[in-house]
Amino acid sequence: MADFEAKAPEIFITDPTNCKVGFVVIGLAPKTSSTQLPSTEESTSSQPRDALRWVSTMDELKLVLQQPLQAGLSKMLILQRQHSWSRINITVDMFRSIYGFDLIAPNFLKIVMGFNRKCSSKDEDFMGCYTNFMPSKKETTEASFRLKAERKNEMVSYDICYNIRHFEQHGRVSDDPWSCRQSAIHQKYCFDSKTSSFIVIQPPIRFSTGLKDRGLTSTPHPMGLHLGYLAASTMNWRSYTTFVSEQLKECKLHHANLLLSQTLDVVGSIRMHAKTVAKMDSIPLQVQLDLDLEIRSMVGELTSCWQIVQKQLELSSDLGILYDDILKSQGQELLHSNGLKLAEIARQDSAETKAMVSITDKTYQDSRTTRIMTVIALIYLPANLVLSFFSTTLVWFDPKSETGYHSENKSAMRVHPEIWVAVVTTVILATSL
Repeated sequence: MADFEAKAPEIFITDPTNCKVGFVVIGLAPKTSSTQLPSTEESTSSQPRDALRWVSTMDELKLVLQQPLQAGLSKMLILQRQHSWSRINITVDMFRSIYGFDLIAPNFLKIVMGFNRKCSSKDEDFMGCYTNFMPSKKETTEASFRLKAERKNEMVSYDICYNIRHFEQHGRVSDDPWSCRQSAIHQKYCFDSKTSSFIVIQPPIRFSTGLKDRGLTSTPHPMGLHLGYLAASTMNWRSYTTFVSEQLKECKLHHANLLLSQTLDVVGSIRMHAKTVAKMDSIPLQVQLDLDLEIRSMVGELTSCWQIVQKQLELSSDLGILYDDILKSQGQELLHSNGLKLAEIARQDSAETKAMVSITDKTYQDSRTTRIMTVIALIYLPANLVLSFFSTTLVWFDPKSETGYHSENKSAMRVHPEIWVAVVTTVILATSL
């Protein structure tokens, strides 16, 4: 309860002027003319059933809550929202009045907290079903409770509540025409008065028309109205499974698989609860069989949709494996092709290396030849210069003895006086370059 109070501002609106609660009386008593207007002043026998009207103030809500009902009749409150992510269109005080007047089981609050305002897709998978019996005495041991469940008329009332996630077309221009919606229902049934109080939050679009087709037989089951609610909630599953099967989007298939599985669990819980109620309320066997057969038919349809989703998931998984194998094959081909290219590159690199080695050898040989030629040049050029110099007429050897020398084998080297002309010319040419 503390969690609920903390989250209440995000669940219910705060402006009382925008409150809107639907109210309808349904049951077995003969209907009056549909043109009559309902009035809280009139007796229950004169009230038109299946005539939905809306109340918007706390005073009007208290009047419809306090309105007495004949045996076999049921009253239903319908709470709505502007859209799937908005808050419920009543204030928290109005909800407290409803909750306190009908002595609703606390488990219903767990479901109501799932209708809080949202800004993103979150908490869109949870579904639950809760049942509770109110014993006529204060004995609460397990043995005494089991004994009372086996006997008739030992319970004052029962509560059953659950939420259903279903798909409806949103009407917008989009590749995906379906939206996942959430609805919830609560029923309190009194065994003595044979009356029920229902609370429906954000009912499916076709639920209002389904109301007129349920609970109007001569000996109805107290849970007969749930068939209309479940039928309206599950009627689009076949169309939606066909759509997601064509799209073959694995994420949506997994979501549908989860919701179908949870819906089957909820329907199974409702079926078990209906059998327990039938034993406790002396419901005719034919009524029990009719309800059970309809639930079984609904379970069969949901199971068929679930099997289709399972098949599509297996197909999606097989396609995923096939795509993985194709990608692996292509990857292996690419690896093989890359290996061949790398081998060719390595071969070319080896050939290039050999060519570089050959060039290096030739370069070494050329450098050796160059060094030899350099050595030769170092010897040849000075020698050539000397020989060229001495081969000119500027220098000669005079075989005559120099003055002061008396040996016959002596000769003297003579330099022509005009040698300076050659030196000057060489210097001029060298500096001009």
